[in-house]
Amino acid sequence: MKKFLPIAVLVLLLFATAVACTEATSLSFGEESYTVEPETTFTPEVKIRPKNISYTLASSNNTLATVNGTEVTAIKEGIVTIYAYAGDLTAQTTLYIQKESAGGDSDIVIKPSYTVRFEIVNYKDYGLESGSLESVYAIEGSIINVNEPFVSGYYVDCWYSDKECTEKFDMSTPIYGDTVLYARISPRETSYNVVNGLITGLVYPNLPHEELVLPEKEDNGNPIYGIADEAFKGDDGIKKVVLPASYQTIGTSAFAGCSALEEVTIPSDSELHTVGANAFGPLLDDKNEVTASCSALTSLDLPDTVSRVGTYAFYMCENLVMDGIPSSLTYVEIYAFSGTKINNVSFAGIVSVYEGAFKDCSALDTVTDTENVARCDKLAFYNSKLYTDAYSAYRTEPSDDKAAFYAGTILFDCYPSFGKGAGSGKLRIKEETTLIADEAFTDTSQSELTLYIDTASAKKALEENRDFLGQNLFCDGEGVFVVVGKGLSVRYRSRYDTGTRNYADKFAEEEIIEVVGENNSDEINWGKHILLKKTDGGTSYYYDRFVPNENGTPRIIRLSALNLPYEIVRINLSAFNGIENLETLELNKVNSIAYMGIAGCSKLKVIDLTRTVSPAVLEDALSIQFSSVSPSCVVRVKQSDFTAYRSTWASAGSAYTKLKGV
Repeated sequence: MKKFLPIAVLVLLLFATAVACTEATSLSFGEESYTVEPETTFTPEVKIRPKNISYTLASSNNTLATVNGTEVTAIKEGIVTIYAYAGDLTAQTTLYIQKESAGGDSDIVIKPSYTVRFEIVNYKDYGLESGSLESVYAIEGSIINVNEPFVSGYYVDCWYSDKECTEKFDMSTPIYGDTVLYARISPRETSYNVVNGLITGLVYPNLPHEELVLPEKEDNGNPIYGIADEAFKGDDGIKKVVLPASYQTIGTSAFAGCSALEEVTIPSDSELHTVGANAFGPLLDDKNEVTASCSALTSLDLPDTVSRVGTYAFYMCENLVMDGIPSSLTYVEIYAFSGTKINNVSFAGIVSVYEGAFKDCSALDTVTDTENVARCDKLAFYNSKLYTDAYSAYRTEPSDDKAAFYAGTILFDCYPSFGKGAGSGKLRIKEETTLIADEAFTDTSQSELTLYIDTASAKKALEENRDFLGQNLFCDGEGVFVVVGKGLSVRYRSRYDTGTRNYADKFAEEEIIEVVGENNSDEINWGKHILLKKTDGGTSYYYDRFVPNENGTPRIIRLSALNLPYEIVRINLSAFNGIENLETLELNKVNSIAYMGIAGCSKLKVIDLTRTVSPAVLEDALSIQFSSVSPSCVVRVKQSDFTAYRSTWASAGSAYTKLKGV
C-alpha cells in the first residue's frame, strides 16, 4: 500500500528584489490555478500594488516547468507550484500540466480544481488523535486515483461516500466539486518482530497493548527462545506480560522503565535461566538521572531454573513483592534486588553477595542458610528491614550485644556511632558468625573499636584458609583492634596482610591481670586489668579497660604496681569508666589517652603522670572528661615537664588548667 503523494514542495531559493522607491503592499496571482499542455509558454497574471513595483517568479520543480522573467514554460505533465516574490511578500498558484487540454483558439485553459478530503470515521475508538488524512486536488471532471492508505497497526476499509460507511464510492466517478470520502479502521492482531529466535519488540507499537501474551513460535513455526535486549524498553503501555514456559532468557533492559507494568506471569514449569542486567530496572537520561522505573510492578515470581539475575535487574521496583530468590543462583549481583519488597531469602546455594544487592529492601527481615557465603560486599543489606529493625532495637535499648547487625550468620553492619559516640566500642561477634561483610565498621565513630573474633567459626575459617573478614573493613584510627585467640595473631597477620584486607597492624591478643581485693590491704588495683598486645614478642601494650571484681572497686589504680614486663603505651576508649570509689589513678610510661579514656569516675581526685617519659598526648578534648570526675581533680606531672605538658595539652579544652607540677 502506498502513501498519498505530497503536493506542497518546500522551496529553498533566495531572491533579491530591487525596488526603486517603494516596497510592494500587496501581491497575488490572478488565478488560483492554471491548466496548460506541455511545451506551452505563457505569462500568468500577477496583481501587485503599486503597479510599478517589479516582482520575480520561481518554479517549485524545474523539471516540470521553468521560469524566465515573467514567463512560465511547461515542460512535461505534472503539477507545479509557481511562486511570485516582491520584497517580503510571497504569492503562489498551482500549475496543472496535462495533454489534450480543451481550449479553442488559446493555448491556455483555465479550469477550476477541487479538494478531495479523506476521513477515518472511527479514529476516536482507538485513541488516535485525528481521523484526517492528506487531501488531494482534482481538476474539474478528472478522476482521482488513490490507493488504500497505510495506518500503522490497522486494517483500513475504504472509500465510502457517507459517514456511516454503507455506500462505496465509485473511483471512476469524475470530480465536479469539493468532496469528502470516508473510511473506517480495525486493529490488526498484536504481532512481534523476531530476530535470531528472540522477540525484539512489537510490529505495531502504536496499537493498544496492555496485555502481552508472548508467543512460543514464529509465524513460520520456528521456536522463540526469549526476549532480546531493550525489546520493550521504556514502553509505558504494557500492564501485564505472560511468558511461555519455553522462554530461556529475558534480555538486558528488556522492560526497563515500563512505568505501567504491573504483572509478569512466568509458568512454574518455565525453562527460564537468565534475567539480564537492568531487565526491569530504571531508565536514565544523559545525566544518569532516573526518568522512569518499573515502580508499578507488584507481581513476578522467578522460577528455580533461573541461574543468573543481572546487575540492577529489579532495581527500584519498589512495589514488587517477592518470596525468596531462585535456588539455582550462586551469586547475587550488584543492586539486583535493591529497592524491592522481597521479604525472605535463602542463601543455600549462594557464595557471593555483591554491592547493594538487597539495599533498601523494606520488607526483607529473614535471611537463612548463609553459612557457605564467602563474600558479602558493602551496602548489601543497607537500609533493608534487617538494618532498620536492628538500628531501632539498639536505639530503644542500647547494649553492646545489639550493636552489630546480622543477616543470618553474616555480620553486615554496625550501629553508625558505636564506639566514639555510643556504646563502649567493645564488640564481641556472635559465636556462629561465619563472615563479616565489606566496610562493616567504616563509620568515623568506629575509629575506636575493639572487635573480638575469638570464636570457633573464625578459627575454622582460618584453618580452611578462607576469608572471614571482608574488604576495607575498618575505619582508620589508632584505636582499632581485632582481638584473636591466644597464639593466633601471627597467623592472622600473615593471612590478612595484602591489598584491601591489610589488617596486619590491627590484630591483638588479650591479656588479663586480676588483682584479688582481700590480699591487698591498701585497696590498690582490685579487679581485672584487660590489656591488648598488638606486636608479637613486642614490649608495647594497650590498656583496654578495667573491670571491677566481686569485692567492689579499688581506691587506687597504680599501673606501676602491676609489675608488668612491658610498657603500656595507650589508654583505650572507656578504659577507666564509671569506677565508683576510684580516687587516684597512676599512669606510667603512657604515650596517649584515647577519647573518653578516663570518664565517669565521680571520686577521682588525682591523675598521676609523674612516671611518664614524655608529655602524654590527649587524643581528644574529652580524653579525660573532667566534668564527670571530682571537681577538685588535678593532673600531677613532674615540674620539669610542666611547661611541655601545658603546651601539648593547650588544644584539649581546659585540660591544661588541671596540671600541677610536683
